[in-house]
Amino acid sequence: MLEPVQDIPVDLGLVVRLDVERFRGAMPQVIFELFMRLFLEGLGAETFTQAALSSGRMYLGLRPTGVASGTAPFAMDYVLVLDHLTPEATHDWTTNFHPPRDLGRAYFRYDAKRPERRFSPARVYEKAGERLTIASAAEVDATERVIERHVRGRSIVPEERGVLSLEIDSSVLSTMLEATSPRMSQLVSRADDLRAYFEVNQEQCSGVLRAHFGLPSEAERIKDALSIVLSALSVSDSVVKIEVSVSEADLIVRASVPLSWLFALVGT
Repeated sequence: MLEPVQDIPVDLGLVVRLDVERFRGAMPQVIFELFMRLFLEGLGAETFTQAALSSGRMYLGLRPTGVASGTAPFAMDYVLVLDHLTPEATHDWTTNFHPPRDLGRAYFRYDAKRPERRFSPARVYEKAGERLTIASAAEVDATERVIERHVRGRSIVPEERGVLSLEIDSSVLSTMLEATSPRMSQLVSRADDLRAYFEVNQEQCSGVLRAHFGLPSEAERIKDALSIVLSALSVSDSVVKIEVSVSEADLIVRASVPLSWLFALVGT
């Protein structure tokens, strides 16, 4: 049995994993539901909110496009995998899709009746009632190659660690930073591997980001650049605590923030 993350096509260079079950247990129910609702709306996949609330794990593959969209502010092509669905998971989303096609191997394919925009869910693969793989319009062909033609080979896979974890291709992050910080974009492009994980408890949210470089000197240069930025922003005097260090050729960023401060941001 292949891991759910392997349903995500290799052309998506940013992959996020969310342990929905643990996140649900760490958050007040109202905060959990609000987060999930805002996340799905921002992605342009709000019709899958109830299914996401009923899932146990979530994987999201993204490719930033730079295309402005008021209906999907994340402005990214994506494939979203909802795994460990509970038996009571709703199928209210099926009203926007044609009747399913049985692909065998417990897979069913749903094609959207009218994908309204690039970021609309255009195809869904359902596996044995336990998993939904949702592809935006631009990712339909790539997802078909993975699931129907078995063309896999994903190497960017977030760690199964923390409530939330991610891994990103350095070239993708470099492109994302290019418009706002060309110098940082150039430095980041030299990284071989960028990954992070985050933990949440009743008091705080904390995270660790690790970037591996070919040489210790390159990691030190990034550390110096980040330290200047953090100093200018007076981060050391804020409620957000950030520590930047280097271990051999790895840049390590540790951060923590009180959970009450995050709740205040969303007005609860």
